[in-house]
Amino acid sequence: MLVLMMGRAPEHAITSFLHFLPKHVVLITTPTFASTYRRRLPHWAKRYDFEGWVETIPEPFTHDAPAEITEALAGILTTQRFMEALGSAEPGDAKGIEMGLTGGTTLMSALVASLAGMIPLVRTHYVVRPEEGRAVSPQRDVIRLPSTHTSEVLKDAPPQITAYILRQVTDDKDDAEAQNRWLFEAAKMWPKEVGALIQAGLVHFDPEEGFALSSLAFFACVAARELSLDLHNLLGSLEPEDEALDLMFG
Repeated sequence: MLVLMMGRAPEHAITSFLHFLPKHVVLITTPTFASTYRRRLPHWAKRYDFEGWVETIPEPFTHDAPAEITEALAGILTTQRFMEALGSAEPGDAKGIEMGLTGGTTLMSALVASLAGMIPLVRTHYVVRPEEGRAVSPQRDVIRLPSTHTSEVLKDAPPQITAYILRQVTDDKDDAEAQNRWLFEAAKMWPKEVGALIQAGLVHFDPEEGFALSSLAFFACVAARELSLDLHNLLGSLEPEDEALDLMFG
């Protein structure tokens, strides 16, 4: 399912349609542009072969807008219509939600990104405007953003890969050539998992230069490690006789 924040400019939506080839599309916009996108949607749905609808959120230019928009977005993402569309993916279809942050105001995108981090199976993306004189390229111009998707990919990676990344954070890290060799062997052993790491931006791959870990990989691993240590310390500090807390943490 593709969920797009929409403002005045519609071009990024078409780039997203061509990139993701969605079966269901939800356009989220303000009352100012709602009628415009309700007129455009039937044409887009027929041309790009999807089912879709338009949802409206409050205008983002008032003092109460953050709270009002957050409530409206949470309502949209939990309606029966939305949940039925999300659950109707056929075998082979991509599961989850692709959420576009390109359109609308900065506040709209920020609130959607915040909610995306709370919902499983949500991935976020941004559509880049091509340089002047260059044609739109749906494969090149859609940029996946680090979000829940990145942490999920790292969580699902083989523990050997996670351990290797953590070792590279220390002073005893490999040089670029050794790192490339290790990741090359890892790609042969776990091609699907390493491919997911590349798509998530945790591993860089260039046909000429080979493999390299990204700075995002280091950050994600260190953050996960620190969170794990914090939870370990928290659980270790609990009083054994506190039955309520024992039940809460399993």
